[in-house]
Amino acid sequence: MKDGIYKTKDARYFVQNGKVIMNVKGVGWFKTTKHFASWATWVEDLNPAMVTNFDNAYAEAKQW
Repeated sequence: MKDGIYKTKDARYFVQNGKVIMNVKGVGWFKTTKHFASWATWVEDLNPAMVTNFDNAYAEAKQW
């Protein structure tokens, strides 16, 4: 799976180096697996700030 941002109707997925952070509308941020993001449509690359802060955000996210 390519690094970047993916979306579905109810969620966005942020992927970097095989790690996936999911933002579910109205629910919050979670770490999950690429299985969930595989159903989403690729939108764009992560911006430089997202790349820099990805590991910190991943560490703080709850497990789905």
